[in-house]
Amino acid sequence: MRCPAGEDRPFDVADQVSQSNGDALLLSEFGATDDLQNIQMTLDDADRHMVSWQYWTYYGRDPCCARPNEGVIVDPHKPPTGANIKWQKLAVLSRPYPRAIAGTPGGWTYDPASREFTFSYGAKPSIAAPTEVFVPPLHYANGYRVHMSGPARVISAPNATLLVLRTIGSGPVGVTVDAR
Repeated sequence: MRCPAGEDRPFDVADQVSQSNGDALLLSEFGATDDLQNIQMTLDDADRHMVSWQYWTYYGRDPCCARPNEGVIVDPHKPPTGANIKWQKLAVLSRPYPRAIAGTPGGWTYDPASREFTFSYGAKPSIAAPTEVFVPPLHYANGYRVHMSGPARVISAPNATLLVLRTIGSGPVGVTVDAR
């Protein structure tokens, strides 16, 4: 059962602290579970608050204690392929996100059911580096379409894992990525 007020509270407090001191935010060491709905809700909350994150953990047998539900792989002594990967968990964790933004982020969301990613930002031509969006092949194996509005253009190859946008003016940019 969701409790949005309680789930948002840590993010709201972190947002306030970040605004007051300028520190970047990072959600770390969450997800010591195989409850994919719980992980999905946490990631949706992080996206809504534009917070970077790192998942705990690659392999689920922490030296301090046995917690086999934590990991994404089953056995670190075997290659990360086939039955040695928790594919459903990896599918939840692998999602599009803006890796670098040439401007001011407005927000982003990802809908795993439709595989639609939406992203907005205010483009700043004074930033020479491009905007980069990670587009995971796991969800876009047959490619993706990009729909753009505003002063930016796609400069990466079609269906590239890293969608690269070049700023061509200032103002709001809207990006939607959907599966083919």
